[in-house]
Amino acid sequence: MRRCSKILGPTLLAIGLSAGCDAPSSTASTTDAAAADAARDTAPDAAPLDAAPLDAAPLDAAPLDAAPLDALATRDAALAVDAVRPTDGSPPDSQTPDSQPPVVGPVELTCTATSIAGVATFDLHADQLSYRFAPDDRAPVAELRWAHPGESGPLIATLAAQPLTDADLAPAVGGVDGLGRLLQAGGVAFATADGTQTPVTCPRPDDARLEPWVGWRYDADFDGDGVSERYAWDADYHDPWVPSVDGARVVAWTPDPAQNRANLVAALRSGERRIHVQAPPDRETPWRVDNQIPIIKAYGIDAPDGLELIFDEGLVFEAADAPYFHDDTAKLISVDEMVGLRMGTLDSDGDGVVEPATLRMRRDLYDPASPDHDPAYRPSESRHVLRIFRSRDVLVQDLRFADSGGDGVYLGDAWVNHPEEPQVHVLVQRLTLRRVECADNYRQGMTVTGVWGLRVESSVFRDTRGTPPGWGIDFEPNNAFGAIRDVVIRDSRFIDNARAGIGFAMGHFASAEPIEVAVLDSEISGAAGGSDGVKIHNLDDGRVADIYFRGLRVADIDFYGLFFSGKNGATARVTLEDCVLRRTARRATWPRRNDAGAIVELPTAPVFFTKAYVDRYVGGVRVVDCTIYDDADRPAVYVLPRDDGLKAVRDVTGRLFVHGPQGAAIDLDGRGEEPNVGVDLEVIPLGE
Repeated sequence: MRRCSKILGPTLLAIGLSAGCDAPSSTASTTDAAAADAARDTAPDAAPLDAAPLDAAPLDAAPLDAAPLDALATRDAALAVDAVRPTDGSPPDSQTPDSQPPVVGPVELTCTATSIAGVATFDLHADQLSYRFAPDDRAPVAELRWAHPGESGPLIATLAAQPLTDADLAPAVGGVDGLGRLLQAGGVAFATADGTQTPVTCPRPDDARLEPWVGWRYDADFDGDGVSERYAWDADYHDPWVPSVDGARVVAWTPDPAQNRANLVAALRSGERRIHVQAPPDRETPWRVDNQIPIIKAYGIDAPDGLELIFDEGLVFEAADAPYFHDDTAKLISVDEMVGLRMGTLDSDGDGVVEPATLRMRRDLYDPASPDHDPAYRPSESRHVLRIFRSRDVLVQDLRFADSGGDGVYLGDAWVNHPEEPQVHVLVQRLTLRRVECADNYRQGMTVTGVWGLRVESSVFRDTRGTPPGWGIDFEPNNAFGAIRDVVIRDSRFIDNARAGIGFAMGHFASAEPIEVAVLDSEISGAAGGSDGVKIHNLDDGRVADIYFRGLRVADIDFYGLFFSGKNGATARVTLEDCVLRRTARRATWPRRNDAGAIVELPTAPVFFTKAYVDRYVGGVRVVDCTIYDDADRPAVYVLPRDDGLKAVRDVTGRLFVHGPQGAAIDLDGRGEEPNVGVDLEVIPLGE
């Protein structure tokens, strides 16, 4: 029986249909490229693309061709098995669409790629195990994942196939329409002929390039009691919260925006710790206010710590139109110096499904490009829906922030003036955003200029466009001290944002504090018109960073899937684990104005390094079993030096799988003034 020692082309699960079994690993190849600056001219806006939701029905709930492709990539899915051939080579028993396929003969599994963090890919030979896949208009591909309860963490299997005919598949799986058998028991298990189940485990690797990312730990005294506590990157800040309006002070709707605001401010001043913003009798009527709502200590408001601000389900809380909010820095809600604040939506009908309240401004009036623009509103990018300063232990849950003239959510750092004492710089501390949506905002979905402790859970950032940067989330300190520490984003989506899903702009930051951000099990899908997936800018001059992406899926991006500009290779570490880039860099070139002022067309690639200086290295990226699907014949990883040269590439290590006509091509060599240092990236081709 034919076996392969590495992942096969064109399949990650080898089904014996390709001659690419013996494809070797590749080392970096060298090509020439013109030097150019890295900052991009503003890309034109474009119509949004439809994006499939993360949540999806189980595999057995509907025909595979009815499910969106990425819906098959969720964790906790069972592996769908259509038929298993006996080892004697005899064909599997016949099956009908209304019958379960028989399980015949033992299932043989070979673990071919593992990481110490628990990521595993299996070589499942067609003679022992078959599979079905979801047709896609570009190539039939299915990615199935499941949870493993053992100490090794989650196990992941990825399936991919070239477009195959029903005749090609019939011998192995009984045709495209063959029904699958869902097998799941105690993690990963496959049934054998006698009904027993064989769990799958994989050894820990010896490869130092694939050592686990360990995260950060630190001691901090957040509550100021003089006693520091130990915190870790994977700690949660807030338990599940089910809002209740029992005993709450009710703020009822009126048709007068000025009266609405006066009533709500009076409630904030009252000292009551639970406030219920009640929906109008007609749920289609917005709850309008004539000026920003101050949830603050100053100016006689003195809102109490531990405040719960609860909105009725489906309510639209809105900034009134002219003549209100003409101040170009007006916010809808401003939070400052609060401790223990909770904001969220009530499950008004008690059905267990919350329709988030929407907090929105009037971008249609503020945006100069809008056909409804009111010239009385001066151009601004600072009309945010929710701004939070100098606050601690804040939970924001089940709310939608939309149509701002700036950002959906703005997390700012600030200075505190104490009499006869030096200024104290204060960050937002321990904030959780849970099931929030930032949609149709003018500048950013969310801006973070400084934070120590941020959790973003099951949230959506979409359709940001209007003025640069145009990112889903922008991590961008305003000053040298705006640290961004202990940030974890989980199970979130970044959809059709004009310029990038997630961006880091560190040009102002000069502190010795590390930048600490982890993005887990999330998706970025692109905008037609210039979007990148992830952009990391200006982590140079010795800035320290620990940025981690695990289970990130980037798809349908016009320019770069991962864009590193001015990123040093020594202290600003980025780890990519189990990430997948698919249909990125769809435009072959990127128009850019060079240092002489001329427009030049620069090449694109799924992963791109640029803006490196003659006295610095670029790099500092560790890849742990990531996969790039790319239809273009070009390097999957590329470095472009600035006009004044590049010292070298350093510390780009790990293992990368590449599927496409370029095979395993990467281009990191021969571009600098010195030999590369610490470049040890194994690239395994998966075929075209």
